[in-house]
Amino acid sequence: MSAMLSHIYLLLFTSLLLTNRDTVQGQYDGALRLWRNGQTSLAYTFGRVQVYLKGQCGNVCWNSNADSVFTKQEADVTCRNLGYIGSSYYSTSSNDNYGVDPSPTLMYRVHCPSTDNRLLLMSCSHDTDTISSHCTDANDVGVLCYSSRIWFDPYPGMVRLSGGDYINEGLVEVYYNGVWGKVCNLLSHDANTICKQLGYTSSPLNATVVGLPSQVHWYNSLQCSSLSDCVHECSSLPTIPATCFHSAYIHCGMT
Repeated sequence: MSAMLSHIYLLLFTSLLLTNRDTVQGQYDGALRLWRNGQTSLAYTFGRVQVYLKGQCGNVCWNSNADSVFTKQEADVTCRNLGYIGSSYYSTSSNDNYGVDPSPTLMYRVHCPSTDNRLLLMSCSHDTDTISSHCTDANDVGVLCYSSRIWFDPYPGMVRLSGGDYINEGLVEVYYNGVWGKVCNLLSHDANTICKQLGYTSSPLNATVVGLPSQVHWYNSLQCSSLSDCVHECSSLPTIPATCFHSAYIHCGMT
């Protein structure tokens, strides 16, 4: 009876998690998405760049009069942040056909060093205070990313998040033995390690949702330490698929 009740509670929690993600999880500064004509989707490879900051979504400014220049380097980091291998084009809203986005400008003076391949736009220097009056709707940044995902050429131990509303949240998947598999449970150190491997600093939220028995699960848990920076440094190693009926869902942040 207790097992049945636990399963019912898990189903109820999953329903709340999947239908009210913004309420249950909230968002964390630095999450990116692409916007086109009033719509957003993680499947978009091109569109207006929106960043989540201070409780709202807004735009990134590119205007030399505001000392805010957006180059190929920043565009590449933006696309990698979204899970793509890089950018093929970038522009301002005055030169695209994505529609007028009434969202406020939340970030400008973004500068990513050309000496490394950063994964997160928030890890580049930027300004979010006292946005210049030169940053108008005509100066919102848009990008066109290559359609190839970073994980299209995976390596053993590579991790990704799937099924989330933003690129920094989702079901945890680990690539092993030629197959992407999920993880049953994550302790706090496990979740933080996954996020660090993806370029974030921490995991503010760690939950589980009901999974399908047919889905491959490589790990019951990762057994990482506070010093682990990737899954290869964790104690647990996948040998045979794990047996469980739920999957780990995490939300990575820059804290």
